[in-house]
Amino acid sequence: MFTASLDGKTKQLMVFHLGDGASREITIYSYRNGCLQRAGQIENADSYRISEEDGIGVFAMFRRISPLQSDMTLMKYSLTDGMLREIPQEYYKFCENRMEENGTPARNILTLLQDFELHTEKGGDSTFVLPKGSHVTTLGGDLADWIHSQRRHGN
Repeated sequence: MFTASLDGKTKQLMVFHLGDGASREITIYSYRNGCLQRAGQIENADSYRISEEDGIGVFAMFRRISPLQSDMTLMKYSLTDGMLREIPQEYYKFCENRMEENGTPARNILTLLQDFELHTEKGGDSTFVLPKGSHVTTLGGDLADWIHSQRRHGN
């Protein structure tokens, strides 16, 4: 438990909850209408930072997401009227969150179990097929309906 200023003006109470295994969440409380009230909660939370962007206090936290496998991405939030609000992004870059034995960053590598048709760009018409057994690395996406991936060489 600690306090932080997410808006640069007021203080918020931040309470981390550690669950089973790697499960972590943070509950944020702010003082509104004369009492301490819940401002928001973030599931699958990890390390965080607080900064200012375009004059707005931004609370950014690495969060574990699972569009295909377990990836980490930086999510941004602001405090508006005492409530935590996610700042939507067009693209969420998936982050390397562990290291291989040789010290290089590890990424989530998928092995295709069947031939798979992919688009060359988001919203584009051009497609190609990766054959069964190919390996791709997830790089990012919009957390809704598309994932940016890259074919791993050597397969």
